[in-house]
Amino acid sequence: MSFFYRCFAKGYNDDKLLRYLLLYYEGSVEDMRQVWSAACEFGLDTMLLEEKILMMLLFTRQGTQGSEPVFESYWKKIGRKKLCRAYVNLKSYEYFVKGMPVADPVFAFIENEYRRLSGTDRLSDQEEICRLALLQYYARSVSLTETQRVYASEMLEEFNTKGMRFAFFGRFDQELLKPWGMQGHVFAEYVGNPESTVSILYRYKNRDTGTDSEAAEEKYTKELVPNCFEGIFVREFTLFADEEIECIFEEEHGQEKARSDKWTLRAEQEASGTGMYSLLNRMCQASHEKKEPEYKEALESWLTLEYLAEEVFTLV
Repeated sequence: MSFFYRCFAKGYNDDKLLRYLLLYYEGSVEDMRQVWSAACEFGLDTMLLEEKILMMLLFTRQGTQGSEPVFESYWKKIGRKKLCRAYVNLKSYEYFVKGMPVADPVFAFIENEYRRLSGTDRLSDQEEICRLALLQYYARSVSLTETQRVYASEMLEEFNTKGMRFAFFGRFDQELLKPWGMQGHVFAEYVGNPESTVSILYRYKNRDTGTDSEAAEEKYTKELVPNCFEGIFVREFTLFADEEIECIFEEEHGQEKARSDKWTLRAEQEASGTGMYSLLNRMCQASHEKKEPEYKEALESWLTLEYLAEEVFTLV
């Protein structure tokens, strides 16, 4: 068999040689992908080799980068559903947890599966990691179709209900985020070993310490950070106008310890809107800028809302 592959590698290609390699050749993933590409150019049936490549990828979990065309070809030939799902689960993990680039066909498969299973009692047939990856893919997209916005809304509801909130949620527009009270929320996110204990040290800059010096480090507050999903540790904060939080993560795993660089979270949303957060935000901003009329206007609106909440909309 190695003789036939060497002939192929030296550029001797015809359909008979390729047909033989498609049936019997088993080499490295990269070598099999070269045979697959050549066979596609000849218009040959590549399904058996595609199955070998995908199984090899799942077994070794290496060489997955750039394998999406092989998967797409196999999927469109109505390949084995279990194999397709296993490959997509792996690519979703690489995308969501490891931050590796993944091509569109993977998300097309996930979306197609979600369309088929959503609203049924079989949604559990799709792994949670796939929906997280698809939701993050939506968040990074320039625009969404109306159907995709519906899917995004449904998945945001699912993960908010489960208490799984991530930094990328903030990429969505306020129309999608409004039901989940995320205005003014920022996320400190750390990716580490799922078995590690992760803590965050944080302080509100210019509030407690009045300085950014290393000498003020004793003013930091230290808390354990929950592992939201497979080693993604998330701490959520609410910030008002001109507030900043300085953060440092510490990871412990057995005897090993690691510390992240120092970084800063800022409130980026403007003090607009008529909700409780927006009004408090406007008061903070007006106070900071010493604008008394704006402060009084926001305060009056806030007191009105507080009265309505307590007196008019009392639960029966």
